[in-house]
Amino acid sequence: MALSVKLDQQCVEEARIRLCAADAVLGKVMDVLGPCDISLREAKCAFSALAEIIVYQQLSPAAAQTIWNRLNSLAAGNSGGFDHLAFSLLTDDQVRNAGVSRAKLSAMRNTAQAARSGSLPSLEDASASPADDVRTSLLKIKGIGAWSVDMFLIHYAGHPDVLPLQDSALLRSFERIYGVSGQNARETLADHSLKWAPFRSIASRYLWAAVDSPAFRQARR
Repeated sequence: MALSVKLDQQCVEEARIRLCAADAVLGKVMDVLGPCDISLREAKCAFSALAEIIVYQQLSPAAAQTIWNRLNSLAAGNSGGFDHLAFSLLTDDQVRNAGVSRAKLSAMRNTAQAARSGSLPSLEDASASPADDVRTSLLKIKGIGAWSVDMFLIHYAGHPDVLPLQDSALLRSFERIYGVSGQNARETLADHSLKWAPFRSIASRYLWAAVDSPAFRQARR
């Protein structure tokens, strides 16, 4: 079982060297985009991180941010922060009226229960533990799927070798950059990503950045 690797600037520099050597196409993307942003998203606790991920799933960033701000405003009146205790004081109607779907509400309730029972790893434990162990724990929570776990591992726990295979933006970027299309594109991405190990999170960040980068679009002309 692989041990967790700390995602810091030294890790990113090593990743750049090894990724460029392993994948010339990705190396060109990295050269165009420059240094990778490895900053982690802030969250009060693991529950708050997962709740935010749940809210953002399958929504535009603007719509999701509006809903997330509403939930935080509601929770602030209870405890001064959005954690499982504050969330437990909110009624289903309050959460639904904030814009959260029934399915997402259920997933958030289940995640809060995991936090209360102690089965939800803390952010510190999630960062220090092997990614596979964290994944196993989180997938036991009803309503938490592979995409949510991947986002948690990359953006909050800081694991460097996670491939978010279910992320549509990542797949779209891979298709454009590598000229891949068709029903087997996701499988092709999974196979190709073996070149990027043990820095698949960092490779994914570059592919995400390339999607909306004017500099990258200009370089491809």
